[in-house]
Amino acid sequence: MKNNIFFYNFLLLLFFTFFSCNQTENKSQNNIITIKGKVNTNQKGMIRLEKYGDGGIFELVKEVELKGQNFEIQVTIPQPEFYQIHYLGIKDIPLALTGEEKEVEISINHQKNNISHKIKGSKDSEYYGELNGIFAEMRQKKMQLEKKYQDSQSKSEELKNQIVEEFKKSQIENVDNLKKFITKIQPSLVCIVAANSLVAEEHYDFLKKMGENCQKKYPNSHYIKSFLGKLTEIGVNLEKSKHLAIGQPAPEIDLPTPEGKNIKLSSLKGKIILVDFWASWCRPCRMENPNVVKLYNLHKEKGFEILGVSLDRDKQGWVDAIEKDKLTWLHISDLQFWQSAVVKTYQIQGIPATYLIDKNGIIIAKNLRGEALAEKLKEIL
Repeated sequence: MKNNIFFYNFLLLLFFTFFSCNQTENKSQNNIITIKGKVNTNQKGMIRLEKYGDGGIFELVKEVELKGQNFEIQVTIPQPEFYQIHYLGIKDIPLALTGEEKEVEISINHQKNNISHKIKGSKDSEYYGELNGIFAEMRQKKMQLEKKYQDSQSKSEELKNQIVEEFKKSQIENVDNLKKFITKIQPSLVCIVAANSLVAEEHYDFLKKMGENCQKKYPNSHYIKSFLGKLTEIGVNLEKSKHLAIGQPAPEIDLPTPEGKNIKLSSLKGKIILVDFWASWCRPCRMENPNVVKLYNLHKEKGFEILGVSLDRDKQGWVDAIEKDKLTWLHISDLQFWQSAVVKTYQIQGIPATYLIDKNGIIIAKNLRGEALAEKLKEIL
């Protein structure tokens, strides 16, 4: 794929693998659409209309020859689909066709170092172009901040912290902009592609309302049904996880230390506690340990404690890892591997996993690691 179309295909892949959703289905079937293209070059070659298929692969629908500066493709659209025009093997032009279109016009400006295009007659395709522009701006801003942060490494901590705050602010703005865009275009074939950049658990109500709006217009769309099905699963999981939400009391943990003495999480109230689910056999956990050791040594005199909860099953391997990695905080485990009672209580699906607990035993953050954990501890301590 050429130019920024890589990003377009990446979004499509997210769209189909995560939600496989908001393509809409017309009440009328087998709609015939005429795609007319005009270019400003006399180059010869083939124009391919391709449809996004299973596994993220575009499948050939029709192929015509570029004659002079014009091409025309007539295609039957049984239901809303994602397509692309593969132009002379050097550019891909994304299309989102619902079947409501009658004639789609594509004008292509073919210059030496750049090929741009404009689309008329397909509202969803126009939305797609707008979305690509939004994502391009986000990506550019992210790259600028990353470079700015790298250049600040030899500068003051205050400057670096300012850049981090700027990045956080830009992330919030990105979410707001995407939600505004989705609200503007729904119900549309494109809105769910945009929605895939939102964390479904955090924006569940917004996404559910959007999906239901799409279903009202396209009640028979299998994409919408799939989307709402996935969202229902997320809703069920959210309901099950209410007791683990930020702001909720941390569930009790009562397990033995390597010496056989039980420690309760509730006995540590009055301190900021990092509950760290890990295991000696977990390579990502072991790689993270040096960072946690550094943070523990930095903050342990300020009322910070760590409760390491291991999912080991071999006691000697557990104890050896504690010693080798110099983990001088509290450690407990029932050595029951994934059958440990804490796995079900805390719904652990992978490790490392962490919960940050305040002095009153309330969950204040989850799954913080590396710089994110350092920043949070700096904030509260």
